[in-house]
Amino acid sequence: MKTTTPKPHQLVGTWITADEYGSDVEYIIKQTDKGMSVEAVDTNDGERAEIRDVHWNGDITLLFTAYWASTGRFSKCKFTLISENRVNFTFTYTDHDTLHRKQSNKPLELVR
Repeated sequence: MKTTTPKPHQLVGTWITADEYGSDVEYIIKQTDKGMSVEAVDTNDGERAEIRDVHWNGDITLLFTAYWASTGRFSKCKFTLISENRVNFTFTYTDHDTLHRKQSNKPLELVR
């Protein structure tokens, strides 16, 4: 009886940006007994994101969330395989800003 070893999933590997001025984050995707796992490492300072909610759709799409403690940034991430060595990486993230009151010639009124 012949047994076959399953081939590694096409998303398995270390992924980096194609843009020379892009992100310094490397995404390492592994196939485990329990499914897919993701690591995200900022190569600039060595910080590792906390990865959660990894979900592979069974075909070409991998979804996960990443939390970066140093900035408080929380990202929803999506890898979609487009060729053997390319993925489309879509992400949305929280951001923050500091605001100040715009100067006005009117006197301030207290809200009661």
